[in-house]
Amino acid sequence: MTRDGLGRLSAEALPGVSSSRVSLPARRPSGIGIVHLGAGAFFRAHQAVFTERAFARGGADGWGILAVTGQRPDVADALRPQGGLYGVLERSADADRVDVVGSVRDAAAGERDADRVAAAIAAEETHVVTLTITEKAYAGEPSRPLRTLRDGLQRRARSHGGALAVISCDNLRDNGAVLRAAMERIVDDRTRRWMRDAVTFPRTMVDRIVPATTDDDRKRAQALLGVRDEAVVVAEPFAQWVIADEFVGPRPEWERAGAILTDEVSRWEDMKIRTLNAAHLLLAYEGALRGHGTIHECAADASLASAVRGLMAQTAQTFTAPRGADVAGYQAQTLERFANPAIGHTVRQIAKDGTEKLPVRLLAPLRELRRRGAAADGFDLIARAVAAWMALVRVRPDLLDDPRAEAVGAAASGSGDPRNLVTSLLTLTDVFGADLAADAVVVDALVDQVADLLRQSRTA
Repeated sequence: MTRDGLGRLSAEALPGVSSSRVSLPARRPSGIGIVHLGAGAFFRAHQAVFTERAFARGGADGWGILAVTGQRPDVADALRPQGGLYGVLERSADADRVDVVGSVRDAAAGERDADRVAAAIAAEETHVVTLTITEKAYAGEPSRPLRTLRDGLQRRARSHGGALAVISCDNLRDNGAVLRAAMERIVDDRTRRWMRDAVTFPRTMVDRIVPATTDDDRKRAQALLGVRDEAVVVAEPFAQWVIADEFVGPRPEWERAGAILTDEVSRWEDMKIRTLNAAHLLLAYEGALRGHGTIHECAADASLASAVRGLMAQTAQTFTAPRGADVAGYQAQTLERFANPAIGHTVRQIAKDGTEKLPVRLLAPLRELRRRGAAADGFDLIARAVAAWMALVRVRPDLLDDPRAEAVGAAASGSGDPRNLVTSLLTLTDVFGADLAADAVVVDALVDQVADLLRQSRTA
């Protein structure tokens, strides 16, 4: 029993859950075939859910997951007493519901249980390793997840040498190639040679809005379940997973759960990054300047929603849609997702790490339009999103949660004159390159937008 007298979520407690708004696993995988590194909220609301649904819809047995946390053991310590069970509180304007996920068969802490995790990666029964370790974990010195993966690969190469798929689910361009390159740098020569034939690194694109779980969310889940869930996560109804069909060994039948196996991951990725992710930044940056606290509030702002539609129209000119994709439908669906009043996705969450996000999500389509000769009115809303970040770092430095915070703060600390602010921030060439500062059309467009945004922020 927990401190409030309620039982805790477990296999034994499941028969007592009877709400029509709760789905329970009809059966559970018999063994572990997947090791996941980085068992945070997104993994629990995304990859684990796809694996659960694939199994529930008749997929093969044996695809249970060993969920491995990062440096902190909190999630592992929450999952293990529950036998790996946890709920996904799916929130929409209509009603809340909880999907209890049973695909996680065991949990481990990445730092504390590193040897055990490496052994699991090397096990013959393991055919897939997935990762959600954040973009930062691929830069600089090898992070703990990458070191553990290295150790597991080296053990595997020296024992049975069975084929393996290693799948990054992080928001990186060509994430499979990034992960392969990271591994090739740190494994030994024998393992590197073995990897060339026996290990694939499929590229992926993932999408689901997963806000931070609040105490109120936990209470909502508890009311539906009738038991306490110490590992509950929150998510919107939408979920998408696009995976390059590059497997040399067995894999779960994720397509049964709606995953897209394709040779066009890059096109799906471009559509998402230049539609959803670009629009997210405009909403968060300008929304924060207007005093909005959540993305839902931003999307409910009629003028902001109109600007987002214009932004999407501009960025849509810079990518080739994948086969069968409905770009207009995707744009409309994206706005509907942002407008979900039950998802408390904060502007602070989206606004963080701006210098990592701007180059791919906004500057790349801006450059493409300029390469085609677009005048200022052809990219003005992309420029507005970039300018909103510039204005934000000036007037809301409390939102500057960024790996380059010191450099950005120094560049924005001078005169509040819009042109000085723009030209100063454009000197951050590791973010903006050298070309944009030399493009007078772009500079003038940014200055005009910053001036307008600063005026608005003063009257908000």
